[in-house]
Parts: sequence; C-alpha cells; structure tokens
Amino acid sequence: PKTPWKLIGMYSAEFLLREAKSGYNFNCVIGMWVVILAIALCVVLLVALHTVHPNSVGVLGGLRRFFFAQIPSAIENCARKICGDKMTDATKGSLRYTFSSRSPLIMILYIAITYGGLAIFLFRGVIPYLPSIQIGPLHLVFCFLLILSSFASFIVLSRSDPGAIKKESVERLRKKYPYDGVVFKEEECRVCKMTRIARSKHCSACNVCVEKFDHHCVWANKCIGAKNYRYFFWFVLSHLVMCIDVAYITAVLIGIVISRGKEGFIKISFYMSGKGFFGVWKTLLEDFLENYPDLLFVLLLSVVAGVFLMVLLIMHVVIAARNKTSYEDDKSSSIEMQLIKAKHDLNEKLKKEKIEDKGKIKAEIEGLDKQLSLLKKNYYDKGIRRNIVEVFFVNS
Repeated sequence: PKTPWKLIGMYSAEFLLREAKSGYNFNCVIGMWVVILAIALCVVLLVALHTVHPNSVGVLGGLRRFFFAQIPSAIENCARKICGDKMTDATKGSLRYTFSSRSPLIMILYIAITYGGLAIFLFRGVIPYLPSIQIGPLHLVFCFLLILSSFASFIVLSRSDPGAIKKESVERLRKKYPYDGVVFKEEECRVCKMTRIARSKHCSACNVCVEKFDHHCVWANKCIGAKNYRYFFWFVLSHLVMCIDVAYITAVLIGIVISRGKEGFIKISFYMSGKGFFGVWKTLLEDFLENYPDLLFVLLLSVVAGVFLMVLLIMHVVIAARNKTSYEDDKSSSIEMQLIKAKHDLNEKLKKEKIEDKGKIKAEIEGLDKQLSLLKKNYYDKGIRRNIVEVFFVNS
C-alpha cells in the first residue's frame, strides 16, 4: 500500500513533458497567490487595528492613527491636487454611501463572495470526490447544516429589529437603563428630538436611536442592538464554524485529488524525478494551481475569513461577559483618556499656581478621580453569569 509520504513523492512524466512544452511559468502563479494572501492578511490586520481606540497611546495607537487618519488625509490631499475638489468629493460621497448608509452593495458583495465560494466548494470538490474514507456522509450532512445555519442567521439578522426607540417607549427605557453619570448623561438626541436613553445611540445609517447600541453591521445592513445582538452572535459563530469545516474539507479534497492521480500526474516515484523533495512539491503545486485554482481560492478564503471571525468572536465574548457593547467600550476608553489628560494638565497647573488656588484645583482632581473610578468599576457589570443572561436572553 502507498503511504502518504510515497504519494507525496509521486507525479507523472506526462505532466513534466506538458510543462516543458507549454513553458508554464510557475513563479508567476506562485507570485500571484502570495500577493493575494498578503492582501488578505493586510485586510485582517487593518480590521484588527480598527478596533484600537484612535486616541490610545503606544505602538497600536500610533499604527491606528497612521493607517486610518494620516494616510487617508494624505491621499485626500493628493487627490484634491490631482483630480480637483469635485471629483474627490464625489468619490468620498460614493464611499460614504457604500460604507456609512443603508446601501445594499456590501450585502451583495457578501452574498457573492460567501455563496460563490460555497458553490465552487460543492460543484468542484464535494460532488465529484465525496463522500470518501476521510470525509463520511455524516460529516457532509453536518457541513450542509452549517451552511444552512449561516444563511439562516444572515436572513434573520438582516430582517431583525435592533431595538429602535420610539417616543412612547422612552419612559419605560429610562427606568430600564439608568445613567452612570460619566459615559451616559441625560440629554436630548439632536436628530430624533427626544431624550437620549442611557446605552443608546443614534445610528446615522438607519436614522434611528437604538436601544443598547453596539454597532452598525454593514454585512447585514442592520444596526446591532439589544433585541438582535444574539442573532449577530449566531451569525458570527455559524460563519466561523462553517469556515473551519470548509477549510478542513477543502484541505482533505486537495489531498484526495493528488492521491487519486487525476490528470495522470502521480504515476512515477519521487526518486525517478531527479528534482528532490521540494522539486516534487513544486511540481504538484504547480499542476494544482493550473487545474484547481478555485479550490485553493476557497481554502484561502476560508482560512482568512476564519481568522477574522475568530478575532471578532473573542472580542464580543469578552465585552458580553462584562455587559458592555462595542460602542460603550470605545466611548468609555475615549472618556478615560480625556479624564487622564485633564488630570495631568491640572497636576501640572498645580505646580505653578499660587497657594490660594491649590484647594480648588485639588477638588477638581478629586472629581476626576471619582469619574475614573466609576469608569474602571463598570457601572453596568452584574457578574459574568448575570451579564451573559442579560445580553443574550433578557434584552432579546
């Protein structure tokens, strides 16, 4: 019987002859896939950097400001000099429409990438080669259920109510969400012209105030709030598990295609090739890139999307366990930095002021310390168990 290592070291003389005749440029293809992988990794890193607060100190804060403030500003200035103000403003308006409004373009992109990749996975991989010894029928049923679950979560989330606040529900929600006096203070929403409830925010894309606002999800074109946060969590979790399973099955499919010798390129042993171990890997990968680039694309897409979804899921598990939202976490970090800066300025002022003014300054510093203490304590934290119950069951 042929062991996996023997299968790795086998390929066909026919393919080598075809390679020599066609002059197929392996290095160009490898270069193309390296560029695609690098772009995908850059996207994941930029998304991770976007979660860092813009005013945070340290390396991550500096990188965040460099990529999301300095570079866009420099690009805009260059565009205005080269293309003029009208063209630049039109481009900014198009980007704002795509990413900061209820535009269906991102939803269409999501459907095209996700279900286009799944179509390739099914018709180029699963149907011709599975089930097999490695992937049984029960595993395939599980995979199909994951696909259905991810699609169902997308439909449910995109049609759900995030918790849009209406005037008749303001009084009830004021009792439900008390103000902490630091992050949330009683004030009026300038757009809706009604009292802004604690832990709420007016979404400019949806043009409504949302109860316990988390963020606006461009993929589902929907705000995430108190009433649909669990559907968002289902959406992320189901897509993550689907990506892991599809990546695993696709990797197995690649091994099956190689071991079955499709196209007749696994026929003679590794020792007859004269190319050595890495030469055989290069030849196998070259043929696979030529004949099955779509399966490699699905594998790459699943891995990159899986990494991004894993980071996103961990972040939301952490903030849910603390009974916070993404918006609250970001806003409290911003306020904390403002308070720390104000305290530093007062301490510096304290060193310069006359004796009679020091008592007033010290009282202001004590007030800032109390606010910082409230921020660190987290006014809405009720313990992990009660936090999880409230986030996923009570508000929904």
